[in-house]
Amino acid sequence: MRVAIIGDMHTVTAFRVAGVEGFPADAATAGDTLRRLFEDGNYCILAITRGLAESLDPELVHRIRHSTTAIFMEVPALDDEEGFRGGIMQVLTEALGIEMQER
Repeated sequence: MRVAIIGDMHTVTAFRVAGVEGFPADAATAGDTLRRLFEDGNYCILAITRGLAESLDPELVHRIRHSTTAIFMEVPALDDEEGFRGGIMQVLTEALGIEMQER
């Protein structure tokens, strides 16, 4: 099972450095990208930047959140006003509520 991030190029690149598969998108393409990754069935965690999450079809988000095959989470983008505190693993740990460890 794999982890994917959908977001702007800078955020996606930062996650790629940490070994997360990244998919650059904008508000027009984020929904199709998320749908494709979810329906692929090989991703256990589907993350998207908060700004792009606002553009998603609520029905798609509901379907993913209530699935038993994937975890859907929103993460800050590198340029979010709230800031991108800490490293990638810290962001994943905060979003999931469990401690992530690198292998």
